[in-house]
Amino acid sequence: IADRFPRRSVMIWCDVIRAALYGLTAIPHLPLTVMCGLIVLAVLTTSPFSAAESAIIPAILADDLYVVGAGLRATTGQLAQLAGFGFGGALVGAIGPHWGLALDAATFAVSSLLVIRFVQRRSVPPRTDAALPPRRILDGARTVFADPRLRTLVLLAWLAAFYVVPEGLAPSYVEALGGGTAAVGVLMAADPTGSALGAGLF
Repeated sequence: IADRFPRRSVMIWCDVIRAALYGLTAIPHLPLTVMCGLIVLAVLTTSPFSAAESAIIPAILADDLYVVGAGLRATTGQLAQLAGFGFGGALVGAIGPHWGLALDAATFAVSSLLVIRFVQRRSVPPRTDAALPPRRILDGARTVFADPRLRTLVLLAWLAAFYVVPEGLAPSYVEALGGGTAAVGVLMAADPTGSALGAGLF
C-alpha cells in the first residue's frame, strides 16, 4: 500500500481510520467481541502507516542524516510509549476506560492534522515491477530464504511476535499483586524504558 499510493495520503487515511475505529470502541456497553474486532482492524492500519512513514524518512534525510534521523525516530517513539504507559495508566484510572479510548481516538485525529500540516506532498516513486502484490511477495520470499544471512535476520525478526507477551500479561499480573490501573501503566512503561535506554546506548 505504501508503495502504490502517496505516502502522505496513506499516513493520513490510516490515522483517520484509527480515530474512527477507536472512537467506536469508546461506546459504552459494546460487546467484547465487537470491541476486539474493532481493535484488530485499527491495529492492522499500523503497518501501512509505519511503512509509509519509514519510506518518507530517506526522502527527507540523506546519507548520514538518515541514520541519525531513523535512530532519533526510534528513540522518541520509545520515549512517547514510555510516557503514554506511565501517564496513561494514571489517566485511565482517573477518567475511566471509555473516556480513555475516546481520548486515544482524538490523538489519532490530531496526528492526521499534523501530517496534513507539516508533511509535504511527494509523488509516488516510479514502479519498476508490474507484477501483482502476491507474485512480488513470493519473489521476495524466495530471495530472502535463499540467502542464509537474510533468512537468519528474518527469523530473528519474527521473534518480535513474542515481544508483546509481557504487555498482555501485565494487567493480570498487577491484579494478582493487588495493584490498580496506574500500576499497570507503570509496569508496562518498564518495557519501553529499557528499549529507549538500550537504543541510546547502542
